[in-house]
Amino acid sequence: DLKLRLRVHPASVARLVRLYYRPLNTLEKFRMLEAPAKHAVFKIPAKDVTPEWDLLYYFEVLNKDGSGWFSPDPDVGTPYYVLTVRALARKRSADRRR
Repeated sequence: DLKLRLRVHPASVARLVRLYYRPLNTLEKFRMLEAPAKHAVFKIPAKDVTPEWDLLYYFEVLNKDGSGWFSPDPDVGTPYYVLTVRALARKRSADRRR
């Protein structure tokens, strides 16, 4: 599994965080996980992370009033993060050999 965390400061302004993710393959659909803003830790199942495709993801942070924002901010730059999975797969493989 792959663990991701988002810290919201101050946590009191947010109620919920959603993680959207998918392989960088545009034919794949986004998957979504939710967590309370005070403890926004997500576990992406290993089956959803493959060495064939890097992982695209972004967060949606919802306020108590129902509004919110995205991280990263699409008004400032690229509206998503990309995790290079091939590097992770090589590292896992090397760790297993030790």
